[in-house]
Amino acid sequence: MGRGKLAILSVCLLAACVGKKSASGTCDPQTEDCSVGPGGTGRCVQDSDCGDGVCQSDGTCRVVQPVTPPTACASVSCPSDHFCSNGECIPVTAQCKQADPACIFIPHGSFEPPERAWWWPFTTPLGPDETNHSLNVRTDLEYPDFVQVMSTPVVMRLHPKDAEPAVVFNTFSLGGAGTLVETQGVMRAVRGSDGSAIWTAPNRMWSHMEQSVNGNAGIAAGDCMGTGEVCFITGGWNPYDIPCNPSGPQVDCDPTLKPGHAHEHGGLIAFGSDGRFLWVNRGASLWWGAPAIARLLGPDGPAQVIAGNGVFDAATGKTLCPQTNDGGSIGGNGDGTLSAIADIDLDGVPELVTGNQAYKLVKDSASATGYSCQKMFGVGVKMPGGAPCAGGAGSLCAEGFPAIANFAGYGAVMGLRPDDPHPQVVVVSRGYLRIHDWTGGMMLSPIPLPQHASGPGCDATYNPGGPPTIADFDGDGLPEIGVASQSAYSVWKPGKGWIWSSETYDCSANTGSSVFDFEGKGQATVVYSDQCSFHVFDGKTGQALISEANSSCTAYEMPIVADIDGTGRAKVLVPNNNVCKYPCAWGRQDQHFNVGLKALKSPNDKWVNTRSVWNEHTYHVSNVNLDGTLPFPEPNSWAPGQSNSYRQNVQGQGMFSSPDLSVCAVEADMTTCRDGAAKVSAVVYNGGALVSQPGVTVDFYAVLDGGQSVHLGKTATTRSLKPGDSETVSVPWNAPPQTQGVKLKAVVDEQGVIGDCHPENNTATTANPVKCSPFG
Repeated sequence: MGRGKLAILSVCLLAACVGKKSASGTCDPQTEDCSVGPGGTGRCVQDSDCGDGVCQSDGTCRVVQPVTPPTACASVSCPSDHFCSNGECIPVTAQCKQADPACIFIPHGSFEPPERAWWWPFTTPLGPDETNHSLNVRTDLEYPDFVQVMSTPVVMRLHPKDAEPAVVFNTFSLGGAGTLVETQGVMRAVRGSDGSAIWTAPNRMWSHMEQSVNGNAGIAAGDCMGTGEVCFITGGWNPYDIPCNPSGPQVDCDPTLKPGHAHEHGGLIAFGSDGRFLWVNRGASLWWGAPAIARLLGPDGPAQVIAGNGVFDAATGKTLCPQTNDGGSIGGNGDGTLSAIADIDLDGVPELVTGNQAYKLVKDSASATGYSCQKMFGVGVKMPGGAPCAGGAGSLCAEGFPAIANFAGYGAVMGLRPDDPHPQVVVVSRGYLRIHDWTGGMMLSPIPLPQHASGPGCDATYNPGGPPTIADFDGDGLPEIGVASQSAYSVWKPGKGWIWSSETYDCSANTGSSVFDFEGKGQATVVYSDQCSFHVFDGKTGQALISEANSSCTAYEMPIVADIDGTGRAKVLVPNNNVCKYPCAWGRQDQHFNVGLKALKSPNDKWVNTRSVWNEHTYHVSNVNLDGTLPFPEPNSWAPGQSNSYRQNVQGQGMFSSPDLSVCAVEADMTTCRDGAAKVSAVVYNGGALVSQPGVTVDFYAVLDGGQSVHLGKTATTRSLKPGDSETVSVPWNAPPQTQGVKLKAVVDEQGVIGDCHPENNTATTANPVKCSPFG
């Protein structure tokens, strides 16, 4: 065979040499050698010796392949029987055709327990669970002691055109004593696909200690300046926020602080999309809480950051409304604030809701800042008739964690008209759940949170409760409320009360949770971590679908669900730390190195699609666009057509959208087959409606006359394939036959790992057998 490349394309049959007469005889369909040549030399002299072929310099013939080479194209420039893939015109066939936006894959069966996609800061997904007991900590790790995670991460693309989102989270060191309300930490951005580092902030922390973050605080992410650049705002940590020694020098300390009150006033700090320091404002306190970001003043200019009842310019950090401690708004439920943002009075401008109060930001020429925050509920939410409010002071109810939703679907059960457009405010506060309306009027008087038997080391008298999650837990189309409390996770339903309560092990009793409908069945499942385990609870019954080892001292953090790698598919991010010493079934926390952030995925790609963003603790879908810009007016998350949920990510459009990987071409390069290995290649094409992630396997086989297949090798795709995109992959063919030709077969995703809408087109075979000719 000639020293060229024999392309046997399954999508376009090559012209056979049979019947193409040369001066001396017919072509060999395997070797393409058409000549006997003058004098029986077996070599051609001129093109006419090769019929329709050409005579090459080494005396062998090469048939001119009737295959039109791919040409650069745009989506509109290919002929009608071709389509554009990755800039090339590809012939349309039954298995390789224009990308199908209707391509779907519907999961079946029960919930599929996850496997680990990666575990930061480790190099392998198993992390400290590796059987060789090697910690395998990443080499790209700045500040390697800062690996404890006890706050909620966020997910967002750093730039709108990035192929995948970044995962951004705060970390601190074990020596930082994360059980304090503020501890020195750093913010990290990693790639959602593999957890590899993008940046760490602050840059050169040891030279800029004043730019440290509070490792316990959560993050708010979004376009803070109105320029399209996303920013990350969190709690600060002030190295000088310590009382002075009365007998020592009064430097690098705060003489106004009393002993025992160090590191409570770190304020707010912001970083840009590249991790650069933007600003710091010491006039706020977050503690274990998190800020929120929104547009309160219109669609143009900078956004606003909310911490408790304080409002700050998101571009500069300038104070618009100072944070005060009215009703305990700084402390939230005792250890930090988590304010909600919603247009509760439906005037087109969102308010900030802190639990027992709501505020409207207005321009105020009499204010030193030019703005003021007007209270909407008078002195605050009170019990009717002067009755005492459980957990509060007299009839005044205490501050707490708010969440916003509409319960009008329950009608008279909630004392509402079924068409009432206003939202209700759900508050967990000091061990009680309550609901009030948009005016502050009580609708559900405080009811005690469930509590199971306290685990070892827990204080049975301490049961404040965590931030509420709102979703349709039981699949009836109406919202319910999920709350974590002392060693319990429970769901409350209007008219029925607590419909289930599952036992957990959590002494702090104020952790968060999120929910997601992993299989698209219209029923949310609870995603929650306590001190020793990560749980997924069935939303309807509370049954534990999975409970696997996970370590945390627990603050306000929660696992979240998002598309973290740009594939569309849902993944779960789970914080880990070994700060405390609680005994778990798998051992004592501090004696195991379960730290960092775990990313979990479906082993067989059965989890449906979701959004590639989760930008703050009080995330409620409509508060942020996919590119990080902040809408104004913000669509009301409880309105018809919206999710009517809180701390739940949704599928949105294309819930079941799927890739459709197929093999469009199989070819053999026999150029060096006599001197070494040949090469077998396949064109893998995505004709589906969803991007395919890298690493999808492609297996190659030689198909013998009897139908048996011999495995030649395995490789994998190396990059993401968007719908309409393709990639050529190959393996060496070490011993191709020289006498009897064989057909070649390629199979993409032979193990069925991805949710492919047309698995029947994953295989292609060459039309003709191939061999290594002894003539070359």
